Amino acid sequence: MPHPFAASRAPDTSTLVFVARTREQQELRTVLAAALGGHGAIALISGEAGIGKTTLARAVCREAEGQGGLVLVGRGDDLAPTPPYGPWIELFAHYPADVQGLTLPSAFTQPGGVGAVASQATLFDAVRAFVTAAAARCPLVLLLDDLQWADPASLDLLRFLARTLADLPVLLLATYRADDLPRDHPLHRLVPALVRESRATRVALRPLAEADVRTLVSAYHILPAAGAERLVRYLGERAGGNPFFAGELLWALKNDSVLIPAVDGWTLGPLEVVRVPTLLRQIIEGRLARVEDETRRLLAVAAVIGQEVPYALWAATAATNEDVLQTHTALAVEAALLDESPDGIRVRFRHTLIRAVLYETVRPWQRRRLHRQVAEQLAAHPHADPDTVAYHFAQAGDARAAGWFVRAGERAERAVALRTAGERYEAALAFLDSEDADPLLVSAAERGWLLHGAARTRRYSTPRQSLLALDEVDRLARDAGDTALAAVALRLRGLLDCYVGAVQIGMSEMAAAVTAIRALSPPDRARLTARLEGTGFGAGDGYGTYVSWLAVTGRNAEARERGEQIMHEMTTPQSPPSQPLSRDPGDVIMYSGLAMVYASLGLPTHAREAFDYYRAANRALGDYAQVHAAWGYEAMIVYLPYAADRHDERLHLEEETENARAVAHGTVLYPPRYVLQALLFVEGAWNEIEAITSTVRDAGVTATPHQGWACVRGPLARARGDAALAWRIVHTVFPNGPATEPGALSFLDVLPVILLAADLARDAGDLPTAQQWLAQYDRWLTWSDTVLGQAEGALGWAAYYRDAGDASRAGNAAHRALVHATAPRQPLALLATHRCLGALTTDAGQYADATTHFDTALTLADACAAPYERALTLIARAALGRAIGDAAMIAASLDEARVICTALGAIPAITQIDALTPGTPVPAMIPVAILTTSVTGLTHLTARETDVLRAIVGGRSNREIAEMLSISVRTVDRHISNLYAKLGVTGRAEAIAHAIRHRLTFGDQ
Repeated sequence: MPHPFAASRAPDTSTLVFVARTREQQELRTVLAAALGGHGAIALISGEAGIGKTTLARAVCREAEGQGGLVLVGRGDDLAPTPPYGPWIELFAHYPADVQGLTLPSAFTQPGGVGAVASQATLFDAVRAFVTAAAARCPLVLLLDDLQWADPASLDLLRFLARTLADLPVLLLATYRADDLPRDHPLHRLVPALVRESRATRVALRPLAEADVRTLVSAYHILPAAGAERLVRYLGERAGGNPFFAGELLWALKNDSVLIPAVDGWTLGPLEVVRVPTLLRQIIEGRLARVEDETRRLLAVAAVIGQEVPYALWAATAATNEDVLQTHTALAVEAALLDESPDGIRVRFRHTLIRAVLYETVRPWQRRRLHRQVAEQLAAHPHADPDTVAYHFAQAGDARAAGWFVRAGERAERAVALRTAGERYEAALAFLDSEDADPLLVSAAERGWLLHGAARTRRYSTPRQSLLALDEVDRLARDAGDTALAAVALRLRGLLDCYVGAVQIGMSEMAAAVTAIRALSPPDRARLTARLEGTGFGAGDGYGTYVSWLAVTGRNAEARERGEQIMHEMTTPQSPPSQPLSRDPGDVIMYSGLAMVYASLGLPTHAREAFDYYRAANRALGDYAQVHAAWGYEAMIVYLPYAADRHDERLHLEEETENARAVAHGTVLYPPRYVLQALLFVEGAWNEIEAITSTVRDAGVTATPHQGWACVRGPLARARGDAALAWRIVHTVFPNGPATEPGALSFLDVLPVILLAADLARDAGDLPTAQQWLAQYDRWLTWSDTVLGQAEGALGWAAYYRDAGDASRAGNAAHRALVHATAPRQPLALLATHRCLGALTTDAGQYADATTHFDTALTLADACAAPYERALTLIARAALGRAIGDAAMIAASLDEARVICTALGAIPAITQIDALTPGTPVPAMIPVAILTTSVTGLTHLTARETDVLRAIVGGRSNREIAEMLSISVRTVDRHISNLYAKLGVTGRAEAIAHAIRHRLTFGDQ
């Protein structure tokens, strides 16, 4: 397929690409070859304006076309607001209409923009299916040019497609201006994610070096040495290494007859006497001087219209006819100012900077008049694009922009582009104080609904600012007597207060909102439904949301009673729970609340079913971000407590979480495996947790679930010896210390933080403070009547009494823990309990019992694939070995524990190992390194299996091993299963122990 705008007779600056961008070209040829071979790829080309990004990308596209590929191009626009999915709309518009049996996704067949979609997930799935089908016919190259001006929804779609290209003959090319990206720009956060998740190739274009300019001059302009050096210096001083500037300067020199072709090469006239501008603006103005005044006037009108200008709209705005325009267009094409589309319907400015210079030549009052004319012309079209019309009315200072911004916001919200929707609603609000504002929008009620829309669409990104906006919504609702607006504003306020931590206030407001919405008259309820239907906020009364927050805060009895009543009402014999009758988000979230309740009450089977219902309901809504989060939370509160020793279930959870994330596209704001951090902690992937933490912090993401994962990061900080950080985490969650009462925090998420505080106090020898935190923990358990966490609480008291020297009470507490951990069975709690009982029976001289407890604990550690738990148990068993004088037990236990703890960076545990090591100097810390297999006992492992074993002993997770070895996680799982079978072991800890027993040593690398 030819490019949308064919090259004109103007000089082609792409020669610079082939002269000075050899390395970059080769990188792109490599990814193009991979894509054409069926291994999808993404390449990101960045640099300043005019540096050659688009030229380089087009060169790749020409190569792809030469090899049978189909090129589709979409662009962002800097002088008009890009509508939701704007670049993709343009890209798909170029798909050949005569391809039999293949039609575009319906959303991209609507004139003027994306039509209403059921959900972002539905839209993205349709795009993926189309791209897959199109790529089956021929390889595709999808070029997104000037991505820095793309809307957030377009970036979400890019991220999704990038994840799904691995097995498709598709190359995704994207260009963007790196210097135009502030830290809070969505693309600034997206680029690292694309590199991390999709292994995108980054090509950063730098200014041309002097040697590059010299190569250019010598390759295309044969000059005497002195003239060549003069030209190189001239271009260097004025172009600053920018290829576009250099190319335009050369073209200007030729047109001014300073650089003249001769029989044996070129001659260069006196540069000093030629008034060639040093800035691109002046270059363009010089080019404009070569066309007549009427052409310049018409081009200025076109600059107001946009980067791409339909002839019909241009003629109407300029008060002329298309024949006249085509005459002037020919002159502009000759001057390299415009390109004409192959179909002859529109023109496009050759470069955005050309349009920008022309735009600024128009006087402000003339701009406003022209923008108004353009807006009126566009608005008269039955399928007018609301974003474009709103932009032109806004530039004209015309209050009619408000109504069009509202339409644009509604379209964006239907397309689940919430950030764009919020921007449009706020833009509309800015025009409501104009004297000629639309009376329908100026009314208190309409203004209030519009302000509610702005707050609603920003509820996730800026909840505190949205709360402030609701104060004005409340006032407007009262002034207008709009009870529906007042009720739904109260519902949103309650949710936002919960988001910002004022949970008790927020829940009270949500309960009041439920009552208020249910009390609305039928007409008011219908009006509310019409306003909120399809927004993703839900048009119901929010009762299910209220119930979910009862569960979140630990009010188990009330949440269960209310939630099960809703479930009964929502399901019928014809509509089983797995296919919920209600699809209102405010009802659906109740399933998640019930899952928390059942997990708390020791009913894991019920909890799994509730999570299944929740995921099914969200799939029906198209909200796959919630499906993804649900898998992660199930891993945390159901799998780890109740089934940590079921390896197949763990693999299933990890796979389903990753699958859900892939389908959720850009709606998941967090890095891969973010929702699996509790699982990562248990399996020893501590470095991955640290990397996730850094990624989230660098991305500026603040609205993190699960209390910022304090329940994982706090214990991790303690395990690595950073008590100060661990205490900071405790005080962040509990600023009022052990006096904090339950009911204001996410209950299951912060229970471990209370025990962490008690452990930190014990570590410091502060038993009174430890006792206060343990007493708080008991109060919380009693208040919530929870089963989950009882065993851990009893173990906390056992450790406390052991430190206090009260062996009797310590034993009683440990046996209580054993009872709690047995019914229902909780493998990790049983592991810790047997370790505790082993230590207590060692203290009491009951060595046979201690041996049994430690053996049981080690078996559970292997079954749970919990290396740190195994190491702690080995350390405790070494104390038994010392008590009975078994040097072999001491050595074997401490050697293996040292390897595990060194790989994890568990400094306090290593200190314990050093203290228990008899008669030997304290060894140097062994770095996390690569194992060398110099022992013949392991030669039956393949080279790849040996690499995997090295990585396991190095403390790496399966995902880290996959990235290190450039293989899939599934392949890593297969290698691990094979080496487990060959070594005769059942888990990571046993594999590490086996490696130690066979005298595997650490290398230097």
